[in-house]
Amino acid sequence: MNEWTGWLLDLYPHPKYGIILWLLCDDGKRRCLHQDFQVTFYATGSTHRLRALWQFLQKQSPRIELFRTERNDLFDGSTVVLAARLGQPSALPTIYQGAAQIFPDLTFFDADLHIALRHSATYDTFPFARCHVVADEQGLIRELAVLDSRWDIDHELPPLRIMTIEPDVDPEHTEPKQILVHTPRASISLDVRDGLSSLGFLGYLLKNYDPDLIISLRGDTWIIPLLLRASKRQDHALLLNRDPERSIVIRPERSYFAYNQVIWLA
Repeated sequence: MNEWTGWLLDLYPHPKYGIILWLLCDDGKRRCLHQDFQVTFYATGSTHRLRALWQFLQKQSPRIELFRTERNDLFDGSTVVLAARLGQPSALPTIYQGAAQIFPDLTFFDADLHIALRHSATYDTFPFARCHVVADEQGLIRELAVLDSRWDIDHELPPLRIMTIEPDVDPEHTEPKQILVHTPRASISLDVRDGLSSLGFLGYLLKNYDPDLIISLRGDTWIIPLLLRASKRQDHALLLNRDPERSIVIRPERSYFAYNQVIWLA
């Protein structure tokens, strides 16, 4: 067994390993570990429709553990529900979406909770929490203990490696000529006018510096789309994710109206 202490950098579901946890250990190494983690969602409604849902879920893959239980509803009090428990969290969104489309008359609970929230409820984890883990030689976490509290006022901050990427001018006002990349170790500039032909320098810096955090100016709207187009055109992959198995996730922006103003969320 191996034991490490460090900061929790990230966690997310994996189709094979349950969930992946990245730990910035006290020795300065970023370690990719995995953990078995079950997720459960619930449904309530008429008895015959719950029975139909039971039969539907029995046919799904991976295997789902089904059982009848009672849960407390905020308005209705104790309620009989069908519980569905999966050992593969990455499969939950697809299974839930299929069930919701076929059974729109049923009410589902806990089906769209973020995996980090579920993990927090089980292990009291939170972003950059100091953790002590015991893992086997394959990186499977056998024990996990959080060493501090989310309610602490003065947390010990992790020594993050940060890279900044920004255009030489604001693209909202004029067309940039260069993209400027800075790390504590090096600074480079990429010429936009030649189609970012020197993109390999950025790839080299990403691989060798391996930043924990990339801070960009106009990143969502201009820099990242431009870099991805150039990367595809040159057939030169950019390691913007530390996990090579994960692709870049692009979500549409959202907005809501509050206190007489429109608030945009990227």
